Amino acid sequence: MTEAHDLTLSVTGSSSQQEVRDRLRVLTGNRRGVARVTVEGEFDPRVDLHVGDLMDVPHGLDGLLVRLGQLRPAYDLRVIAEEPTIRGQFVRDVLGAELDEEDRRRVLLVGLRALEGQTELDPFG
Repeated sequence: MTEAHDLTLSVTGSSSQQEVRDRLRVLTGNRRGVARVTVEGEFDPRVDLHVGDLMDVPHGLDGLLVRLGQLRPAYDLRVIAEEPTIRGQFVRDVLGAELDEEDRRRVLLVGLRALEGQTELDPFG
């Protein structure tokens, strides 16, 4: 009989891609069988991470599926919205727009990363 695991990997507080990879390695640890890992939490927007970056983390499983869950950038939107900058105006406009929460989250993430000069605008898309 094959064991099946449904696991959650929290990226909250992670400050690097390697830290997320290390967390996944610990999470899968001594497990056997197959696992579905849902990545969620509040991440540092400077962390360059893609689901594909996690697929080569060493594990002893027969199969591993990594998927995205509820991810939120660790931007302090209230502070940014008070800035008298283009970035502040962008956040005010998006927060005031009629968008569902998922669209708002994605627009804020992509827009803020673009304003920071990031080249990978949607790391989890």
